[in-house]
Amino acid sequence: MKKLLLIITISLGMSLQATEILDAQHAVDVAGKQRMLSQRMLADYAMIGMHSSFKNPEKDLELVLKEFEENLKAIAKYGSAVKIRTALGKVQEAWKNAKRILSSKVEKQQCEKLSTVLNTLLITSNQVVIEIKRDAITSHGEIVDISGRQRMLSQRIAGLYLMNLWLQNDASKKALKDTMLSYESSFLKLQSFEKNTKEISQYLGKAEKAYLYIENMKGVGLPMDHMPAIIYKKANDIFANMDKATHLYADIMEKVARD
Repeated sequence: MKKLLLIITISLGMSLQATEILDAQHAVDVAGKQRMLSQRMLADYAMIGMHSSFKNPEKDLELVLKEFEENLKAIAKYGSAVKIRTALGKVQEAWKNAKRILSSKVEKQQCEKLSTVLNTLLITSNQVVIEIKRDAITSHGEIVDISGRQRMLSQRIAGLYLMNLWLQNDASKKALKDTMLSYESSFLKLQSFEKNTKEISQYLGKAEKAYLYIENMKGVGLPMDHMPAIIYKKANDIFANMDKATHLYADIMEKVARD
């Protein structure tokens, strides 16, 4: 059994303990988190561009970039299969392009380009998850993947919503609508999962409450200058609850695999 001690320090309003990847379920969890971090970068970039100091997006971006880098190295040590390593190579190339923009001055005209680059990073990171699941020759990681993907979608919703507030363009509006539909579809699958525990259901309920707040933002009548901070916070609430649910799903599926 492959073992890897991965130290995770995440800046999304929570502190995670060291995570030991013992099997494919937890590998899917950690690799899946890379998808979320790619979208967190866009949210932070837009917050900085709109001069919002809520939760210190400059510092958050710095920590997210560092974590993505460290996770990438850790996953490379875990995944030895040829297809996993090939997928990781594409992530590393996309990561270079993303860092080039993220290490430069934040500019409005660069935001749309960054969104495109980070979308490539998301797609390539997702392929790593797919290859890890294939290498494990098991379907047990599927629910972990779906739940983990919700973490990513929470940050993608935030990034696209904030980008739309900043740029006011049709492309970000359409991408936001599609992303929210995808989130809702996957959420229904999680709610109907037969092995959900009471604790998992509670986390799903809290994530749903935060999501509905974002969905109904336009009808709340909030001042425009308050919206970035609230979107950022509610998306983080979704992430925090889905992250806890994902770890519980990983534990359940690890037990199923043993049995």
